[in-house]
Amino acid sequence: MLAQEQIPKQLSYMEIVDVASRFEYQKGNTAGQPICSLTPQDKNEREFIHKLWVEYANVFEYHDWNNFGPDSSYRQIRIVDSGKTIVLKSWHPSAERNGKAVATSRGIESLNGRTVDQALAGDPKYLSKRQAFDAIVAKCLENGPGQ
Repeated sequence: MLAQEQIPKQLSYMEIVDVASRFEYQKGNTAGQPICSLTPQDKNEREFIHKLWVEYANVFEYHDWNNFGPDSSYRQIRIVDSGKTIVLKSWHPSAERNGKAVATSRGIESLNGRTVDQALAGDPKYLSKRQAFDAIVAKCLENGPGQ
């Protein structure tokens, strides 16, 4: 692996975007617009992307994660670090907006009086991926450069 200072900036990139289903697309819809986008211009920005890769790519076993159903809206995270790419897609941010449903490893379920944590308690592997996904988004929005 190249030393961090030697990684050309085009080999590092990060973008988070909400993708609307074909049924939810409307004129003027902001889906498809980046929530957070970073094409690093300096060492600090490349290091930020590299730290996210190191901390979270292993949770997804260094493979893309597609956690959404047919014709559903989803959030997509694309991280490129040193030329390696991982694309994470999940419908839980959009499916849970109304507070009445939860996205599980089995699909979308009604909460039926449960909390999201209660509904996910029996699925630790899925929960760890969701938590990592949400942490990447939070770190990019709160701490990430290029907002």
